[in-house]
Amino acid sequence: AAGPAETPHPRNPQNYVGQSNKAAATKFNWANIGTSLQGHLNKASPSATADGNGQKRLNYLRGDRSEEGSGLFRTRSELLGDIVNSGVTYSASPTLGYTGSGYAKFRAANDGRMTAVFAGANDGMLHAFAAKTDASKSITAGDELFAYIPSWMGPKLSALTSKDYVNN
Repeated sequence: AAGPAETPHPRNPQNYVGQSNKAAATKFNWANIGTSLQGHLNKASPSATADGNGQKRLNYLRGDRSEEGSGLFRTRSELLGDIVNSGVTYSASPTLGYTGSGYAKFRAANDGRMTAVFAGANDGMLHAFAAKTDASKSITAGDELFAYIPSWMGPKLSALTSKDYVNN
């Protein structure tokens, strides 16, 4: 059976991490993140010695609570990081208010785009939430659709697991 690193957590169906050398993000699981990010996660802090707990840190960041508190990592009150002082962006199908062949083509290609709200959180991730219910896809308004971790967050991710972590 797949562990938390491979199975989506109910809080967020998919997590992705940016790759500085690739155009597309990859799934945030141990097999896909690459050796550089694995190396960062294998340390409690950027200056620490590797401790081999990288996959456990990744699992924690994906929502696994088995190492919280009496385990290796801090106890969280919520799985989602605080959304404070973040700009929130709403996205939906393109508006009808513009004309032109280029826009018409863009609108046709994006007319069925899911309605979503995007916000950055104190966990270093950009989170996408459903803005309305879509019963055909079993999505309820407010469901988290995905989380994206920018590649430059790699060296900072381990700090989120520290028992001494307060906020960033």
